Amino acid sequence: MTANRISTERGEGTMHLRPLSFLHALAIFLGLGVWLRVCIYSFIPFLDDRGMHQFSAYLAGFILGLLPFLPLAFVMLKKEGNPQGWASLSRRLGFQRFGARHFALMIGLTVLAFAATVLASPTQSWFVNLSSWFQPGDVFHPLQVPGGATDSLIDSSIAWMGPDAAGYWPWVVAIVVLFIFNIIGEELLWRGVIWPRQELVYGERTWLVHGFMWYLFHLPFYPWFLISGLPQAFILSFLFQKTKNMWLVIIMHTIFNAVFYVVLLMIVLGVVA
Repeated sequence: MTANRISTERGEGTMHLRPLSFLHALAIFLGLGVWLRVCIYSFIPFLDDRGMHQFSAYLAGFILGLLPFLPLAFVMLKKEGNPQGWASLSRRLGFQRFGARHFALMIGLTVLAFAATVLASPTQSWFVNLSSWFQPGDVFHPLQVPGGATDSLIDSSIAWMGPDAAGYWPWVVAIVVLFIFNIIGEELLWRGVIWPRQELVYGERTWLVHGFMWYLFHLPFYPWFLISGLPQAFILSFLFQKTKNMWLVIIMHTIFNAVFYVVLLMIVLGVVA
């Protein structure tokens, strides 16, 4: 079955896609998760040891880890053999208009995901205290570490980034690049490219399989997400199952990470001190 191309309706046109097997998809999700772990846990300390500022090393490590997502997405799209114009690509990737009902669904599911994640968040500290494998080390921003922000979010971030962060414009550029690779890169690859090919195999159950694989993708580099990572992974996947709309999952994914990016930009732009 996986060797055959299947014609499927995407938006107002017909696309030719190959079903993606469970093992092939799992290899992509876990392979990129392990690559991110190497970049975060090995490359960032490597740069730290050579005197790079810890926030510059952090940005470099995460950008390198997320760098393959967009190229891989476009290579996979190219290999499908479908038209590559914007109209065709936008249909293929799910960039379409959405109505008030789907937007309201996205808002409701986002609230549900946040509530469930907050309820599950105490498990992060449990796992960190359970084994050294779950411990994040010193490479992460305090907002990403269980119990890392001991003061206010702003104060903890400033203490970690250093007193000279305000007005350092290379960091502004790097934060924007990181956001693009993180949110746009992930969504184009996971929901835009991989999801429709999984849907040919799993149909209405795709959100369960895809959500589980997206959850597994995070564990190599965020192992303390073992429980708390479940709600967002499955709820975002459920949203895409119901709407097939790339804009809505980009918005939801952005909301999930909004505090992190907003705090970083506010500090570097000098909005807070």
